[in-house]
Amino acid sequence: MKKILLIALFLCIPQVTLADGSQVYTSPGTYTFTVPSSYNSLTVQVWGAGGGGAGGYSSDLYGQSGGTSAFGGVTAYGGAGGGGAVNATPGTFGAGGSAGGGDVNTPGGNGTSNGSNPDMYGNPVYYAGSGGGSPNGGSGGSGAQGQPPGGSVDNACTGCSGFPGNTPGGGGGNNYAGDTIAWGYGGGGGGYAQKTYYYGQLPATVTVTVGSGGAWGGYYDSHGGLGAPGEVAISWSGTPPVPSCSITITPNPLTYGSSATLKWSSNNATSFYINSIGYVGASGSTIVSPGATTNYNGSVSNAGGNGTCPATLTVNPPATPMATIAASSSSIYAGQSTNLTATFVAGSGDSLTGDNIDSPIGTGLGADTNPGPKSIVFSTTTPGTYTFYARATTSYYPSWTTYAQTSITVNAAPQCAISLTPTSITQGQSATLAYSSSNVTGFSINNVGSIAPNTTGSIVVSPTQSTDYTGTASVSGYSAQCAAAGTIPLGTLTVSCTPAYSCSGQTIQYTDSSCHVTTVTTCQAPQFCQSGSSQCQYPTVSVTQHLKVVPNLVSSGQSAQIYWNIDPNSAQSCTVTAPNGDSWTGFSSQTGGNTSKAISAQTTYTLYCKPWGTSPALNESQTVNLAPTYHER
Repeated sequence: MKKILLIALFLCIPQVTLADGSQVYTSPGTYTFTVPSSYNSLTVQVWGAGGGGAGGYSSDLYGQSGGTSAFGGVTAYGGAGGGGAVNATPGTFGAGGSAGGGDVNTPGGNGTSNGSNPDMYGNPVYYAGSGGGSPNGGSGGSGAQGQPPGGSVDNACTGCSGFPGNTPGGGGGNNYAGDTIAWGYGGGGGGYAQKTYYYGQLPATVTVTVGSGGAWGGYYDSHGGLGAPGEVAISWSGTPPVPSCSITITPNPLTYGSSATLKWSSNNATSFYINSIGYVGASGSTIVSPGATTNYNGSVSNAGGNGTCPATLTVNPPATPMATIAASSSSIYAGQSTNLTATFVAGSGDSLTGDNIDSPIGTGLGADTNPGPKSIVFSTTTPGTYTFYARATTSYYPSWTTYAQTSITVNAAPQCAISLTPTSITQGQSATLAYSSSNVTGFSINNVGSIAPNTTGSIVVSPTQSTDYTGTASVSGYSAQCAAAGTIPLGTLTVSCTPAYSCSGQTIQYTDSSCHVTTVTTCQAPQFCQSGSSQCQYPTVSVTQHLKVVPNLVSSGQSAQIYWNIDPNSAQSCTVTAPNGDSWTGFSSQTGGNTSKAISAQTTYTLYCKPWGTSPALNESQTVNLAPTYHER
């Protein structure tokens, strides 16, 4: 009894450390395995649980599948449960579980059925099937034997339940066949996987799962055996390899004030320290900008030892500042302006503390409190040559120094003059335009054209509306304008007109007092433009043939002919109606007139034409009378 109790207590312990460097998980459940800090290789074996054995009576009593066991991604699936017997037909075997993720992946064995043999009296004895095996794990035992047909189950059965599978991962055997001459199968064995890891390939912890053995199928006193639970066995040995590291710096040497990329990598290290940086990960990079030559030696360590990787970044002193200065135009005319821009760049690692544009030196034309690009606008009325200097100071070079310069030439400006006599005329009249120019190579007047440069003269102009006569004098790409004084705006000869509306086709135009013509609107048919009107006009109804009745005196029962003809563009629609029910729609009658109904009384015909817009409608009437009849008395 004490031995049995000790065995039971051992089986209930979730994980067992057999010795330094190994650990075994045997009880079903989920665990967290802490990876050792010091090892060279670690091997794990994983068994899936066995499937349960089937019952063997007169019904199909399947065992249940075994659970899955795993170590991280290394997985061994449980075997399937065995199929029970139905009357004289054997059941189905429990398939062995598969495996994956290992260096070795082996499926478990299938459950079996052991068939029958005659006993000492010659009667058939039926044996229950065995459970399938798992690599390195035992098979389930067979169930109890059955009896010959017709016997008594209770009397013949000496152990009616199947035997459980052997740990780890064996499938359970099924039970006895009974008196129905049938037998079942054992459960399948769990799959098996094995994998070896080397130092650094595993995370700090790994999830471990141990699958439960499949339950048996059958009745409380006649059932298959339980599948054995799975198992995970871990063993490790050796010490980690000595760590190593590498550091590269690009560029090296480095210009003062610039940056370099420092990259590092390591193998088998649990700690990595770099001088002037601190502790870092196993690999990575960073940007460094030291002001002087700096040591970046690295050191790595693990449980197996230490390693080093020396690295030094050499830093060179900064270069002198650089500057540029340029003008948008290096040659201008008196009164014209040009933009000067200067840029400044300190040497690598150095910084600007002040800069400006000088002319002459010391004036600080572009100085301000923020060192950087500077711009000024230069203009003068005095011809000559002017020199401008780009000057700066830096943290490393504190004295004001000229780093670039440029010159601007100022030329005499072109001149011209224009006058108009008179400055205002009525359309059809003329005016005299006088002009002169000097210091020019080209001279032109708006709405006149080119005029000989550096000359004085006049012309007569007769514009039909107010016109600009501004002059432009130019030399070498520079120009100056001149306009007649006393006009509004300057340079304009004012022409006046009598305001009126006129037609251009079907477009209404308006001429204002300044003789400017604008479009008011364009008339769309049937509307039309009429000179002197600011609005489109609608046509009046135009009659080609007025309403006519022939004859207008008839005997009772006779008919008459009705005539009319209207211009179809002058009305929207026309209708002829009469009280006797006659009614016609259209702009004209038929050739020869429209024939009325038989007339038995005086009848009046009315022509109505619907006009366009606000034009008056056409409404005409004609009457047909009956001829008198005479009777003797």
